[in-house]
Amino acid sequence: MRITNVDCVYVHVPWPEEEIRAGKIADVAFTRIQTDEGITGWGPRPVPDYMLDHLVRPMLVGNSPYPIEEYVQRGLLKATGAEWALWDIVGKAANQPVHRMLGMCRDRIPVYLTLVWQDEKNMTPDQQVDDIVKYAEKGFKAVKVRIWRDNPLEDVEIVKGVRQRLGGPDKMEVAFDRTAGLSGSVWDMDTALEAARQLEEWE
Repeated sequence: MRITNVDCVYVHVPWPEEEIRAGKIADVAFTRIQTDEGITGWGPRPVPDYMLDHLVRPMLVGNSPYPIEEYVQRGLLKATGAEWALWDIVGKAANQPVHRMLGMCRDRIPVYLTLVWQDEKNMTPDQQVDDIVKYAEKGFKAVKVRIWRDNPLEDVEIVKGVRQRLGGPDKMEVAFDRTAGLSGSVWDMDTALEAARQLEEWE
């Protein structure tokens, strides 16, 4: 089997405007890898055009989809959508789910819900806790929220409120994501330690 083409497919989902304002994802993109045996692999993330032209296509087109580890070592880790599409091809060719081919040790995995609010910095921690309680009522057992406020100790109030209203981690696990510099501010060491200590107290 040989790879014949690598490209990206962009799909626009026509959500109503009120759903988009509420945070629904209106567009999705996939990396598509086609082969000469009619098997197509899909990876749920696009690859930038410059990377397709200068890295991914030169590496893959005309070659086998199987030596994935070799491709990763040669730089494909920078194009995860393409790596995932290769795994999709390999699984389809073997007629097996990829998790089984990788030596599955379970047939289910826990999930968590990443919560990103459109007007997050203007919400109160109590409002965020209200939403987390609603998701708990729908069956979610774990969520991830961002520590993006100018005063990160205000974000500690989120996990504090969850503990007071829902109980311990067995009822709802709460993960926090600083997302590096995307928050628009950088902590000093003292702030980071204080936030960590207070999160530990309530977690």
